[in-house]
Amino acid sequence: MANSPAATRTGVTILVVEDSPTQLDELRFLLEDAGHSVVATTNGKEGLAAVKAHAIDLVISDVVMPEMDGFALCKALRAGASTQQLPVILLTSFVDPRDVIEGLESGANNFISKPYDHPALLGRVQNVLANQELRKTSASEMGISIFFAGQRFLITADRLQILDLLLSTYENAVNHNKELMRTRDELRVLNEQLETQVGARTKQLEVSGEELKLAHQTLLDRGIEIQNFYHTLSHELKTPLTSARDFLCIVLDGLAGPLSKTQAEYLGIAKESCDQLRLYINDLLDVTRLETGKMSIVFEPRSVAALIERVVAMLAPAAAAKGIALSAECEPDLPAIPIDEPRILQVLSNLTTNALKFTRTGGVIRLILSRSSTDPECVQVAVRDTGVGISKKDLGRVFGRLYQADKDDSPTEIRSGLGLGLYICQELVALHGGRIWVQSTPGVGSTFTFTLPTRRAPSGSYVLVVDDDAVLASALHDFLEDAGYRVAIAADGSEALVLVRQQHPAVIILDLRMAGMDGLETMREIRKQDTWIPVIVHTGYPDSDMMSSMLEFSPFTVLAKPSQPETILDAVRDAESQVRRARK
Repeated sequence: MANSPAATRTGVTILVVEDSPTQLDELRFLLEDAGHSVVATTNGKEGLAAVKAHAIDLVISDVVMPEMDGFALCKALRAGASTQQLPVILLTSFVDPRDVIEGLESGANNFISKPYDHPALLGRVQNVLANQELRKTSASEMGISIFFAGQRFLITADRLQILDLLLSTYENAVNHNKELMRTRDELRVLNEQLETQVGARTKQLEVSGEELKLAHQTLLDRGIEIQNFYHTLSHELKTPLTSARDFLCIVLDGLAGPLSKTQAEYLGIAKESCDQLRLYINDLLDVTRLETGKMSIVFEPRSVAALIERVVAMLAPAAAAKGIALSAECEPDLPAIPIDEPRILQVLSNLTTNALKFTRTGGVIRLILSRSSTDPECVQVAVRDTGVGISKKDLGRVFGRLYQADKDDSPTEIRSGLGLGLYICQELVALHGGRIWVQSTPGVGSTFTFTLPTRRAPSGSYVLVVDDDAVLASALHDFLEDAGYRVAIAADGSEALVLVRQQHPAVIILDLRMAGMDGLETMREIRKQDTWIPVIVHTGYPDSDMMSSMLEFSPFTVLAKPSQPETILDAVRDAESQVRRARK
C-alpha cells in the first residue's frame, strides 16, 4: 500500500520502490529526515499506480523485485507522455557494465550501489534533482549545464545521461579508494601502537607469560583482520572501478557522441587515474593471495630470454622519453625452464619500472640473463641501473611490505605507489624456488638479482625437512624426491618458519637440537601458524627433557635417529592420510 506524503514536508516528493521492508523503512526515514516527502511502494506495479496518484518529483527503485522489476518500471515510465522526463535512480547490489547498459536502455538516470552510505545517497539525489531542474531551464542547441560536485558544467544533451552515471560511478571508486587508504593507515598506526605496548610490557619483570601470549595472539589476529580487510575491499573496489573505466572508454571512443578537445583531455585524465587505481588494487589482491596461500602458480617450460626481450620492448618508449638507454644481454643457448610466465613477467616489469623511476636522464639500465655462478641448476637475472642508489640503512628493508624510498629528496614519481611491488617480487620468486637480493651504492646505482631453478621439483606433496645436519638433510631430500615428493630443506627454525608461511608444506620432518631456534621453539611457532600441519619429530634424543616439553604441542609422530628410509617414508604417508581424514 502507498503511504501518503506528510503535509509538513518542505522538500520534493520522492517515490521509493523497494520490496525489502527493512531497506524501504531505512530509505523513507533517511529521505524524510532530509526534508523530503516519501511515497513508499513494494514493487513496480504499485509504483506506477503511485505516480498516477501523486505529484512525484523523483523515483528511487530497487532493480530486483517481484511482479515488475526496476528496469521494467523505467521503461513503463518512459513510455508515458506525462512521465517521460521523471528522473529515476536504480538501486542494485550487482552493478557491472551489463547492468548499467540495461539501465541506460531502460531510461534510468543514475545508479546507486548497495550497500550505500547515507551522505552519498543524499548527495546523489541532490545532483539528479539539480540536473533535472537544469534540463528544464538551461537546454540549448549547444548543450546544457549540469551540477556535479558543487559546480556547473556545459555538456551536450545527448551525452548528459551517460556522463551523469559515469561521473557518479567514478566518484564512488575514488571515495572507496580514499576510505581504503585512510583505513589502512589507521590500522597500521594501531598495529604499531599494539607492538609498542607489547614491547613495553616485556620489559616489566612482573608481567606473566600468559599476558604476553595473549598480547601476541592479539597482534596475530589483528594481522589476519588486516589481510581480510585488504582482500574484501580490493574485491569490492574492482566492480565500480571497472564500470567507470569501461564507460570512460566508451565516451573517449566517441560511441556516445563527439567530444571537444577539452572534454577528451579531462576524460583521458580520469581514465589514467582509473588505471593507476587498478594497479594498486591488483597489488593488494596479490599480497592477500600470497599471505593466505591462495596464489596459483602454473609451471610451463618458457624462455626467460624471450621474456626479457619482451619487457625491454614494452618499456623502451618510457625509457626513451626519459633519455635512458635500456638494453638486454642474454647468454646464448640457455634452455627453456619451468616458470609461471605471467608471474615472472610481473617480476621483470616491476624491477625494470623501478629502475626507470630511480634513474635520471642519460642513465643506463641493463637486463642481464646468465647461468648462476653459484648454483649450476639455476639461471640468474640481474636488473642493473645507474640510478640514485639505496642507502645502507634501507638495504635490509626494501623487500618489506609498504616499503617506500626516502621521501625527503625523492621526486614525485618515486613517491607514488603503495610500496608493495618489491615484496610481491620476493614472494613470487620464492614460489618458483628461487631467491632475490639487491646490491646498491648511493649515487652509483643498484642491481636487483634473482635466480630461477632450471628444473621443477616433483609434483607430489610438499615436505619440509628442518635439520642442521646438512648431510642427513640432503639424504632425506634425495630419498623423498625419488619417492615423488617435493622437498625443501631448512637449516634452522627461523628459515623453516619462512618456508611454512610461503609454501604451506603438507608434512614437516623436524629435528630437536639445532643451533639458533631449536625444535621446541620452532614447533611452538608452527602451531601458531597452522594447527593442521602434521609434524614428524626426527631426533636422536627421544627421552630428553625437550621431548617431554614437546608434548604440549601434540599430536605428532616421533622417530628416533637414525631411522630407515622406508620407516620415514611410511611415517610421511601416514601423516598425510591422517590429516586428510581429520579435515573431512
